[in-house]
Amino acid sequence: MVTNRFAEYVDYFRKLSQEHFQLKDFTHGTAADIMGKTRSDLSYPCLWLETPK
Repeated sequence: MVTNRFAEYVDYFRKLSQEHFQLKDFTHGTAADIMGKTRSDLSYPCLWLETPK
C-alpha cells in the first residue's frame, strides 16, 4: 500500500484489524495516549498504531 497521508494509513490498519478474526479492537495515537487507556477502554487482543513523530 502506498499512501501519502497519515489518515489513509490509519484507515488501512483500522480495516485490517476489522477483517482479522483474532483482533478485537484497534487504537492509534501517541504512546502515552495508548498506554494511558484503561482495560475498559480497549478489547484485547488489540492492534496499536503509534503516531510517528
